Amino acid sequence: MDQPDQFSADTERWIDQDLSCLQCGYNLRTCCAEDVCPECGAAVEATLNDRLDLADARWLGRIRNGLAWLIIGGVGVLVHETAIKIIMVSTTPTLHGWPHRLMLWLLPLIVAGYLYLRYRLIAARQAGLVYLAIHVLLWLEQHLPWQSGVLGAPWEYWLSGAVPLALVTRGCGWMLYRQPGREEPPRDVLWRWAVWPALVGVCCVLPVKPFVRLGWVPPNSMVAVHRIEHFGWVVLVAAMLCLGRGLALRMAAMSLARHCRIVAWGYAVSAVVLFVIGMTMTVFRWMGWWTVPTAPASMKKLLLMGVLLELPLFVFGTWALVIAVGLLHRIPHSRVDDAG
Repeated sequence: MDQPDQFSADTERWIDQDLSCLQCGYNLRTCCAEDVCPECGAAVEATLNDRLDLADARWLGRIRNGLAWLIIGGVGVLVHETAIKIIMVSTTPTLHGWPHRLMLWLLPLIVAGYLYLRYRLIAARQAGLVYLAIHVLLWLEQHLPWQSGVLGAPWEYWLSGAVPLALVTRGCGWMLYRQPGREEPPRDVLWRWAVWPALVGVCCVLPVKPFVRLGWVPPNSMVAVHRIEHFGWVVLVAAMLCLGRGLALRMAAMSLARHCRIVAWGYAVSAVVLFVIGMTMTVFRWMGWWTVPTAPASMKKLLLMGVLLELPLFVFGTWALVIAVGLLHRIPHSRVDDAG
């Protein structure tokens, strides 16, 4: 696989390749190793010594594990949400059966198989097996003659979303390991602390959904549930992209770093726009200026409009997964066991 660019200097130690300052991100190309950053005054030598190819091998293995779990779990989340949206707006009964279930099963498993075969990541194999085992149990519970019938549609829906979220949570746990012997920049500390509250918010919202579908919770509460969930995902995705940008800068992967920034801003702006539209519609309902249509055709149009408004989130979320694969491809790989 491709290795990160090796920085070179002449006898006077002039940097002749792109290298971002550890503290502020300023491009130190043409600077001398003995100089300080023109932007923030940090020592250039400290940035040179912070290259990712010099990092602890076991810590790098954990980062690779985390990226693998995040990618597989992220694909599962996107597929689950896409399947739900298709079911909501579809008038074709077959979309409620095996096609979307097959999509829920196959895509994350294909991604897990690709990561394992391409990068020999034991973590990818483990994540794929966990995902497969839980979905096989769900299928057996629903289709065997002695099925218990405990898991109705709402609970199956909840478990289908909980499984990939569990993989994402595990991936975040791997990614948030601190590098031994390294003093983190303040921005990385900030994003690291932002991940866990956002993840807790998303995980706490998920169990409410089946109760709403069962009628045990007022349907109006679903608006608040979606708002909290969207806010948690925005903070989580933005924080992980910013941490990924820090890794890209340490590998001199300037293109990946730019993409991390673009996707983080794009995802956040799209979510804010969706939030403003949702709040405006809610206020209009409270004021009596607009009522939710009850006719099936009008409801389908409203749901379709909601799906189209969420399309930018899907695009930026997919882009974030592509960036994660790019980071995984460039992170130095040692012979240390990746499962460690």
